Amino acid sequence: MVCFTTSVPSVALTNPGNFFFSPLLATFNANSRSCSLQYSNNRPKLFALYFLDHTRRVVWDYFIIKFFEQHMRTINPKEIISKYYAPYTEAMEILLTHSEVVAEKAKKVAMRLPELNPDIDFIVQAAWLHDIGIFQTNAPGIGCTGSEPYLCHGVLGRKILEDEGLPLHALVCERHVGTGLSKALIEKQNLPLPRRDMVPVTLEEKIICFADKFFSKNKKRLRQEKSIDRIQKSLQKHGDAVASQFDKWLIEFKETGNNTDSL
Repeated sequence: MVCFTTSVPSVALTNPGNFFFSPLLATFNANSRSCSLQYSNNRPKLFALYFLDHTRRVVWDYFIIKFFEQHMRTINPKEIISKYYAPYTEAMEILLTHSEVVAEKAKKVAMRLPELNPDIDFIVQAAWLHDIGIFQTNAPGIGCTGSEPYLCHGVLGRKILEDEGLPLHALVCERHVGTGLSKALIEKQNLPLPRRDMVPVTLEEKIICFADKFFSKNKKRLRQEKSIDRIQKSLQKHGDAVASQFDKWLIEFKETGNNTDSL
């Protein structure tokens, strides 16, 4: 019998009824592949939850992944990055600085949303790793001398982190570009990407994607937060759907930000 506490992301519970849960105490029976879930609030109450077979499998798989990620290993994002980037290189310095400011911003956003119970530890880890694939792209302006188009850095990062045994962090890599890239958009614009949806789904994925929009990899402005106006204008170039998603997040994530960029 294995017992541990974690959170269930909304994506895991998409059966009719749209269940969304607070932190849960999950008790697993490895033999029967069954589990009981209990709220971790002031008045715990045991719930008998009857999921569709598909949803139950998704929940089970999520818990198992989170258990092994959180309890069977310690994740050090900088150590993982150092496996792929030579120290003190331009690419390494830009990546570390960008990752740091995005992680800080994402953490601040998450801390404004206690009622949604975001996994802050995961957010910080995944924010540090979200751009790990850039070294494989052809972006000499930021010290990257690979052969792939820069747009592919998300899917490249997913492959890297999957190989590292971090499938949930890997999805953040793939789903953070723009405000997410739908299969329809990829096909319509004939983008050099796999034909599948690459849109943030969980709260944690959305927060990191949102936070990333506030910073560029311009060497002169790595730590300078972009204004909301500038972000909106930039996203508008990619279509109304992309820009409107950011506008929705501004409200959902209680963001005020800067109205204008400082010179």
